[in-house]
Amino acid sequence: MGAKKALLKSLLLIILIIILSLFGILWFDFLGVIQAKSVFAPLYRLIGLAPQTSRSVSGLDDLELFDKDDDILKKRAQALNLEKEALSKRESDAAEKEQANILVAQELEDERLAFEEEKKTFNNRVKKYDDKYIRIEQLVSQFNGMAPAKAVDILVEMCSTDKQYVVDVLRAADDIAERDGTASNVSYWLSLMPKNISGELARLLVVKPANLE
Repeated sequence: MGAKKALLKSLLLIILIIILSLFGILWFDFLGVIQAKSVFAPLYRLIGLAPQTSRSVSGLDDLELFDKDDDILKKRAQALNLEKEALSKRESDAAEKEQANILVAQELEDERLAFEEEKKTFNNRVKKYDDKYIRIEQLVSQFNGMAPAKAVDILVEMCSTDKQYVVDVLRAADDIAERDGTASNVSYWLSLMPKNISGELARLLVVKPANLE
């Protein structure tokens, strides 16, 4: 009787060891530590478990594979950094060109304003000259229409205040006479003036005007 009990206990112990071993194999396979999926796949499906499909790094082949992946990632990161630097440089160049364009536009605007100011000044001088010449023409017309002695008296009196203006009047008288094809009275007027005044006016008449004023 005692021998039967001992045999039964040994048998139960062996069965327990087999069950624990199978359970250990199943567990390690589920964790992916060992590869027994093809054998225990039906059992996994039966109990509703999904075995671990990831592989642990083992052997030189796996290490080389991970090294290659890491190298690819590093190259991609370097390419992204280079692209980022190129984009930043393009943005910087664009900003510099924009600033240069702003400066050029400002210089052109300054030149335009300066030209407009010069044009305005020139037009004012021309208008001033035109107005002055219109007044002189009117004086010449009046002098030509009055007695020479009276015209000379007025011209001599004008010499006391603005001798250059008298010279402009005499020049205009010559120009108008040449334009109209008539004889100029300038020489006769000068002959009726005092010698000192006529000599000074004659000297100034041969001097070319410096400007429009």
